Amino acid sequence: MCNCIICNKSNDGIIVYGRKICIECEKKIINTDLNTDFYLFYNKCIRKKLVKGYVKNTL
Repeated sequence: MCNCIICNKSNDGIIVYGRKICIECEKKIINTDLNTDFYLFYNKCIRKKLVKGYVKNTL
């Protein structure tokens, strides 16, 4: 089983483009305010590990 792309734990979660985001990180992402360092951290993890092959030149 693959690990979460954000926290690297092997908890249950959702699979997006073949990569997993655990339930805990999913909840944190959903409930995090946009203008916080946490949101920027999650955004960077997702862009780096999930979207890098799908979105170019938007960083």
